[in-house]
Amino acid sequence: GQVTPVDWLGANSLGGGDFSLLSDDSSVLASATFSVDTGFSVIGGSPSQFSGANWLSVGSVPASTVGDETLDGFVFRVAPSGGSSSWSVTVDAQQRGDWFFAVGSLFGNSSEVHGPVILSASESSSDVAVELLSTSGWSSGAGSLIGDLDWNPSASALTPLAANNGESGFAFFQLENFGGDSSSFTFDIPSGFSSGAAGDDVVFAVGFAVPEPSVAGLVILSFLGFLRRQR
Repeated sequence: GQVTPVDWLGANSLGGGDFSLLSDDSSVLASATFSVDTGFSVIGGSPSQFSGANWLSVGSVPASTVGDETLDGFVFRVAPSGGSSSWSVTVDAQQRGDWFFAVGSLFGNSSEVHGPVILSASESSSDVAVELLSTSGWSSGAGSLIGDLDWNPSASALTPLAANNGESGFAFFQLENFGGDSSSFTFDIPSGFSSGAAGDDVVFAVGFAVPEPSVAGLVILSFLGFLRRQR
C-alpha cells in the first residue's frame, strides 16, 4: 500500500525521444525513451496536469506531494502509417523505492480500440509483476476521460472497452521496492490507434515515493542514538 505521498515526476527533454524524469526538487530519478516503431510522432511527451478535484472515484488515486490527488502526466500521440501504429516508452528507474505509474485516455468504440497497452517491468533481467492499484475516471468542464478499462494481469495488458464510445479513465499501478541498476519498466503499444490521420492522445505518468523506514529500523536507529549519548 501507499505510505508516503507520490511525487509525480516532471520531464526534461534531452532530444531524440530521450527524457530525464525529475522530482519536485529537480533531482533526476529516472530516464525515459519514447520510441516509435510504426507511424509518426505527433506529440512526444507534452506535460499535462489533471486536477485532483476532478477524479470521479474519490480516494482511489494516490495522494501526491502537492497535497491532493493532482496528477502530472505526459501526452503522447502517434499518427498511423499505412493504417497501423506501434510505439513504446521505456523508463530506467535509477532510484530504489516505490514507483507508481498511470495510464489513461485510451480511446474505445465499436470500430476502434486503442491498445492494449502492455505494461512490463524487469530488474536484473528478471520480470517483476506489475500491481494494479485502482482505476478512476476524470472529468472537468473541458473534457471527460471516463471510459472503463480492462486489466489482464496474466498478459500485463490494459485495454479500453469498446462500449466506452470515447476516451478511457486512468489506471494506477505500483512497483514496490523497485529500482536501481538494470531496473526498468515499459509502456508498450504494439497495435496502436489506426483510424484517421492524426492518431489519438494517450496519457502516461510516472511517480516515486521513498518508502518510510520500518518500525524495526526506527527502533534500531533510536537505540544507536542512545548508545552514542551514553559514550
